[in-house]
Amino acid sequence: MTDPTSADMSDEDLNEVLAGLKQSQLDKLATELNKSKSVRNRDKEQRDYLTALGRKRMIAMEAEKIYEFNRKAPHHFDNFEDYKVYDAAVRADARTAAIAAHVERIEAVESLSDE
Repeated sequence: MTDPTSADMSDEDLNEVLAGLKQSQLDKLATELNKSKSVRNRDKEQRDYLTALGRKRMIAMEAEKIYEFNRKAPHHFDNFEDYKVYDAAVRADARTAAIAAHVERIEAVESLSDE
């Protein structure tokens, strides 16, 4: 069996290195070792996430409005399969239109802020 303790458990090497340092170097080393770790600032990541989430929700609401305006009820079709195909196409078109409208709004706001 191998011995589970590490071979460099003694502080002799460390004591040799520390003995060769000047007091100012020891003070610098102690200062660096005593500094607390900086906390990772995630404000920008959180702000970007909330902005993206808000945009996604705005697009979804706009798409739902467009869909409700353009949809037809199932009784307008001969069979339910035709209705499902039509409904999927209307939903896809509504989402595309909502994204396009949102992009236009963003570009308009950016063009106003550039002036």
